[in-house]
Amino acid sequence: MYRAVGNKGFAVLVLVCMVLATAIGCAAADTKMVSIVIDGETSAEKAVVIGGDAYLPLSLLSKLQGKVVKYDAQNERVIVGAEATGGTENIKPVLEVTMGDPEYNQLIEGMGLSARKETAVPEKLEFYSCIILNNDNAVSPKIAQRLKSFVEKGGGLVMHGETPLRLAGTEQGKQVWWAGTASDDVNLSSIADWFGCTTSYTVQVNGGSLLPITMTSKASKPFGSDIARNTWLIKHKGDTNYSMLADPDEFCEVIALWSSDTKAGVPSGEDKWPPWVAAFIHPYGKGHIYWQSVVYDANYPKLAELFRAGIYRAATGMNLGAR
Repeated sequence: MYRAVGNKGFAVLVLVCMVLATAIGCAAADTKMVSIVIDGETSAEKAVVIGGDAYLPLSLLSKLQGKVVKYDAQNERVIVGAEATGGTENIKPVLEVTMGDPEYNQLIEGMGLSARKETAVPEKLEFYSCIILNNDNAVSPKIAQRLKSFVEKGGGLVMHGETPLRLAGTEQGKQVWWAGTASDDVNLSSIADWFGCTTSYTVQVNGGSLLPITMTSKASKPFGSDIARNTWLIKHKGDTNYSMLADPDEFCEVIALWSSDTKAGVPSGEDKWPPWVAAFIHPYGKGHIYWQSVVYDANYPKLAELFRAGIYRAATGMNLGAR
């Protein structure tokens, strides 16, 4: 988690935590700013040392991913690179809470970020820059407060599909289709203050009831990706279900929308299916939540491209290519 750390003579600073294996064991109240030497050159940025642990500025997160980092207590400096012999590799990995496929380690590591897998959400989250919830069996309202606190303190949280429903305590949203009886809406009010949307729906594309259902990018080059505005991310008309969200709050940045120009069996007077949120990012505290309805389809590679960029933004607070 990113931390806000105060020190006499310094403004509150947004930092990324790096707990060193070589902690010197000084008192927790012993706080000081020290220089950072990266590959032999002194950075304009400063690190803060609290109780023997070094904390690095968020702005350096992506630049230092994969490098060896060491706190040199004798000379009061943080060393990064080849000279940091015996230091700690990788700064705050991305945690993927997964149970089998799909797994995104290669995707994560291809962005210069380190990755770690767990089958459940750990009790302590401060050692991670971002959490990808990829196992709905590990998600429940019991951990919602833990995740909320993680994001509030600066962490990134990535979800897809119906995972938000599990956090809110239900497994299915209202089925937005007109070939049968619709169930109740799913009210996400229990997580809406930090998640960002208040309602979840499930659309059943059933034998052509909705033709076509299209996920389209609303943003231009979202998160530094190459995806242009109004790109079709996926267009489907088979028998399947899709998740979508409604009622985003004023802080949500909607990245993609679901929509359909035609639908069969709609109530009298309606001839359009309204757009619904298909992907968005929402700030909360010092962190961000990124949600995307569908993240993979072999016929639509732009889905994975968008998801990759969303992970990077949530993990680093920056866009791809902004290192």
